Amino acid sequence: AVLRQFASHVGNDGVFADELELQRHEQLERLYTTTRAAK
Repeated sequence: AVLRQFASHVGNDGVFADELELQRHEQLERLYTTTRAAK
């Protein structure tokens, strides 16, 4: 039962969460790069 609950959780919004995390990571990386270039 726990495994099924976990699987449904990952299937429902696990991908969405990963997408947001990936976008946030890319934004931070871009910000970091531009900040270093500005110095």
